[in-house]
Amino acid sequence: MKMNFRGMTLAALLLSASQTAYADDSQVEYDGDGTVTPVAFVGDMPSQSEDAYFAADANEASRLQRMRQAKNVSTANHQVVRATSRPAASRPATTVATRTVAPQVAPQTRQVQYAPISAMQLQPAGHQQVQQVGLFGGGYSACDAPGGCDMPGCDSPGCSLFGGGQIGSGFSRGGCSGSSCDGGCDSGNCGSSSCGGLAGLFGLCSRDGWARHEALLWFVQDRKSPSLITTSAPGTLPELPNATTRFGGEINGDMSFGYRGDMGVYLTDNVGVGGRLWWLDDNEDSLSLSGNGSDQSIGRPFFDTTTNDENSLLVALQNNFAGSVSAISKLEMMAAEGYARINLGCTKSCQLDLIGGYSYFSVDDSLRITSTSIQNSNGRTRTYSDLFDTENTMHGGQIGFEAVVSNGRWFARSLTKVHLGNMNQMIRIAGTSTDRTVGPGTSANSGFLALGNQGTWERDEFTFVPEMNFKLGYRFRKHVEMSVGYTFLMFDSLALAGDQIDRNIDPSSLNTSGPHGTRPAFDFNDSSLWLQGLDLGMAITF
Repeated sequence: MKMNFRGMTLAALLLSASQTAYADDSQVEYDGDGTVTPVAFVGDMPSQSEDAYFAADANEASRLQRMRQAKNVSTANHQVVRATSRPAASRPATTVATRTVAPQVAPQTRQVQYAPISAMQLQPAGHQQVQQVGLFGGGYSACDAPGGCDMPGCDSPGCSLFGGGQIGSGFSRGGCSGSSCDGGCDSGNCGSSSCGGLAGLFGLCSRDGWARHEALLWFVQDRKSPSLITTSAPGTLPELPNATTRFGGEINGDMSFGYRGDMGVYLTDNVGVGGRLWWLDDNEDSLSLSGNGSDQSIGRPFFDTTTNDENSLLVALQNNFAGSVSAISKLEMMAAEGYARINLGCTKSCQLDLIGGYSYFSVDDSLRITSTSIQNSNGRTRTYSDLFDTENTMHGGQIGFEAVVSNGRWFARSLTKVHLGNMNQMIRIAGTSTDRTVGPGTSANSGFLALGNQGTWERDEFTFVPEMNFKLGYRFRKHVEMSVGYTFLMFDSLALAGDQIDRNIDPSSLNTSGPHGTRPAFDFNDSSLWLQGLDLGMAITF
């Protein structure tokens, strides 16, 4: 009995092996919904699912079907191989019915998705779509457009905000299409430009804007005034014409340091807007003297209307007076501009722009003189202080031209323009004095030169201010240039402090609050003033 059981077990195992030998990867059937079902026969275990034995075969068949669909290959004429089961000794044979499925065609969407692409659709990394746009006709919006930033000879500023390439007139951003009008970058110092950094943050290409910064070393014209402080040999009267003028006559206009900034952006290929601001440190001239007359005589000269002769207020005289005197002149200047520029024309190595806009100038000039005289005989002390202050404010327009000529990395820039408009002139004259021998003394609202002419006056005058600037520069990098230049600027009509002084005095009016005599009198006086000097600059384009 034991031997028969072992024989039956061996027979059952052999039967199962013969059944599974018919299972193959190609034995699959295709349902109507496109799914794949593997076909297998298990003769001795009909109660078990085929997936339990052939899960791996089912997965592999599904993978093959997906590959066929991706390659748009139709599956045709797949026939299911029928396996003939051999009945087991203990149970009837099991047969699985089969069916023939029509060939499947890959869906149209799959065909489009995996369709080949043409060579025209292949673009390098970072490529930008080029679109023809432009406010004034034509141009390209991308940095890599024809004639754009990456052409030889980019100008400062190069490509366009609304069209950085060629337009109908033949100009490009800040210059000609494909060549330089401001920088001669043909030598290779420009290279290919790209949108990025600060420019890319605002959607600008790499040459849409400019920022110029300059250190100014300017000289101011000497300003005129009457002789205000004189000296002479000890024991002599410091009266003109025999005395020496120590302050006044001409107030020295020494060198002043300053700053000028110019920033702007191009709105189209040929139209840009910008602003400029400059100012100078106070231009000062001063003098301070003191003594007892033993070394020199010191005085404040004037023309005496009672004697019709020269006279002087004694500050220091040997054996008579001891005292001190000081004077200071201060000139303050600044300007601000807002302008537009239009490209009029250019060639490969030059460019010409028309400039027009708004101009503002402020010129303030002041002159203060203070003296103290002590009489040796009785100790009488007299103090006089005079102030002459002027303010000039101009509001107007400007028009001019800027030309640029370049050769490689070297360039020359010339700016000529004129400012036209209204100059408001305001003048203020004030004085104080004290006279004390013993005790508190007396004070008066009048000085030595500021008597009946005290007050505040104002008027408006039409004026013009011509300006000329020339620069020679070199481009060290694609976006950086250094330059040295010369600037000349002239104001046609300014009210300056020294011009408002009347040196004709009635001595009887001194140390009184009034009424004063007819002199000194006030009269509006103006004069011209020029500035000139060196500019040391650096420019950055972005």
